[in-house]
Amino acid sequence: MVTRFQAATTTLLGTLLVLVSGCTTGDSADFASPPYQAEFEEARAKANDFQFAVLEDGHISDAEYLEAQDRYVSCMAERGITVFGGGLTEGFSQPYKANDVAGANAEDDCSNSSYGLFDSLYKDMRKNPEKKDFLEIYVQCLVEQDVAPFGFTSGDYETFIASLPAADQSKDFSEVIELDGGGVSVWFSPDAEHSDSMVIPGGKSLDSPEALECYDNPLGLTF
Repeated sequence: MVTRFQAATTTLLGTLLVLVSGCTTGDSADFASPPYQAEFEEARAKANDFQFAVLEDGHISDAEYLEAQDRYVSCMAERGITVFGGGLTEGFSQPYKANDVAGANAEDDCSNSSYGLFDSLYKDMRKNPEKKDFLEIYVQCLVEQDVAPFGFTSGDYETFIASLPAADQSKDFSEVIELDGGGVSVWFSPDAEHSDSMVIPGGKSLDSPEALECYDNPLGLTF
């Protein structure tokens, strides 16, 4: 699997490309699981004892998610690596540097044995509890926040993403590290930036705060 971090300097283009191809309060991830039943079943099949206990009831509470993150932090500390960030809405900063094969393998092992198995599932349930078409609600939010012009559709978005220069589609990635357990981890260059081509005609950049908020919370839910 490809491991990606939500470092402050990392843009969302890789995730936005995946979109093309592919109001609550309180303990906001405690949603019933039927819309995500298949994802729960798939995760349970890969889970260790701790992860299975989290997933067994078809819910991932905020407390369970934070406990899983704590396990990740402890696991990395045992490998001699200090990590920063985390929480219900923020990702961890990238804990290793270029050419650090040991660090990449430590992150892969610790993530997969703790929160990594259900990280995306938790976040998807939190920001899209009814499992609506994510591209549709994301693009609608872009329009509402004036990132995209009135009348901009998901089809327009797909066309825009497909038109981006190839250089912009790879600028985030500095190095691909082969993992001992198979797969790869992608190290991000802290200096990676996208060109002005990320600006939607008649709107704003997909790197703008408004666009990033639309990705994190497209329905404008209160957490």
